[in-house]
Amino acid sequence: QAYGAISVLALAIIGTLFWLVSCRNRWQQPSTVALERLPVAQQLDVMLSSAKKGNYPLSLLLLSTSHIRQVDLSALQQALEQKLREHDRLLRYSMDEIVILLPYTSVQGALQVSEQLKPIVQSWQVDHCIPIGVATLQQPDTLDSLVKRAGVNQLSQQKAAEQHQSPAR
Repeated sequence: QAYGAISVLALAIIGTLFWLVSCRNRWQQPSTVALERLPVAQQLDVMLSSAKKGNYPLSLLLLSTSHIRQVDLSALQQALEQKLREHDRLLRYSMDEIVILLPYTSVQGALQVSEQLKPIVQSWQVDHCIPIGVATLQQPDTLDSLVKRAGVNQLSQQKAAEQHQSPAR
């Protein structure tokens, strides 16, 4: 009887531990369905706070859409979404910017995704080469600071491309 009681107690403890771990994971990683019900700003905030609490990498891609016709934006968004993973989020941040959040993605991974998305973006605007800005989440970051860093990265890419194209003096 003593061995039976110890076995039941051990199984109860193990079951409780599994339950606690699964509850913790569900708390840290909001479900896709639950996220989609929230307004866009809250979706982004939830993803950022979840990445900070869970201590996992999150990267942001910033795409300027100022050289793309407004009527083509929804088709462009659909084409981009087909290349992204299920848990990535593509959102219109402003009239001229699309933000793509890549959870569980390091800088190197974000750069690879950026390179994969460039041909899609290039097909929607022929006369301009638009760089995609990249930033990775750091603990004190907010959405605005991430977008600003991605914007700075985008501008530095654009400036480097312009210097590369201009003739040497």
